[in-house]
Amino acid sequence: MSGWIAFGFIILVAIVLGQMIRIIRQSQQAIVERLGRYSRTLDSGINFLIPGFDRIVFTTDLREQMHTFEPQAMITQDNATVYLNAVTYYRITDSAKAFYGVASFHDAIEQLIITTLRNLIGELELDQTLTSRHTVNTKLQAVLDEVTSVWGIKVTRVEVKEITPGRDIIEAMSSQMVAERRKRAAILEAEGAKQSSVLKAEGDKLSRILEAEAQKESTVLEARGKAEAALIEAEAQKLALQKLLEAFPSEQAEDRVLALKYLETLPKLAEGKGVSLVVPDRLSGLASLSQMTGQFIQALPQQQLPQQPLQPPHTSINRDRML
Repeated sequence: MSGWIAFGFIILVAIVLGQMIRIIRQSQQAIVERLGRYSRTLDSGINFLIPGFDRIVFTTDLREQMHTFEPQAMITQDNATVYLNAVTYYRITDSAKAFYGVASFHDAIEQLIITTLRNLIGELELDQTLTSRHTVNTKLQAVLDEVTSVWGIKVTRVEVKEITPGRDIIEAMSSQMVAERRKRAAILEAEGAKQSSVLKAEGDKLSRILEAEAQKESTVLEARGKAEAALIEAEAQKLALQKLLEAFPSEQAEDRVLALKYLETLPKLAEGKGVSLVVPDRLSGLASLSQMTGQFIQALPQQQLPQQPLQPPHTSINRDRML
């Protein structure tokens, strides 16, 4: 009998020790109530309770947690329906406030996010809603921080997960996108044609300018060549006259050179029709002209004489046409 009593006593002690000793895991906290009232918060490690008086009513995870919800229908300022959900990251900073400050902080956070998003989306048009996600995130986090700080919860980050317009809006946006792309293609094609025409016109203009400049340079070079040729020919004639003048005595040089030039001109005058011949006073006598021609031939060096005897040109002179 005493053995059973000892065994029962050992079991009772084990049960009491089991109720007295509580081990809290790392990154967790426990809320203890004594006789139905908040007593203290237990941290990680070994903790002792008074059996029958103390009771753990809530255990919290201090790590950062994530909360999301199903997409909710929301209406924008321009009466467009979009389906939107968000992901919230938060952590509990005060376990007692999280347990006693709100009945269920998970549901409270979800409903707060949904109502805040509806208010924010209702202030934006559809295009702004689709392009202002960062603005929505910032405003949503500011509202959640203000409210959840009373609950002992810190919202670390809020991200809008999905923004899905209704089916009719998606079809309208698709049609608008196709029309916009066609418009851009038409504009680009028109710009290309315009640039092509401008480049072609500029090319034709440049071609005409270059052709005119080339023709101008060609004319200038041709005129310059003729001028230089005329100068060279004049220099040659000048040198030839100087040689002729040097071949005769100084007192007869001019007459004999003039006679030579006259003889050179007679064949050319005879080729034309209706030629009017002007005979200088010094050459008015044919006898004196023949005498001067003979003297000129005798004065030339022997190596410059032609192989055949020089025949005077057969030129008939109409004295009635002489001036």
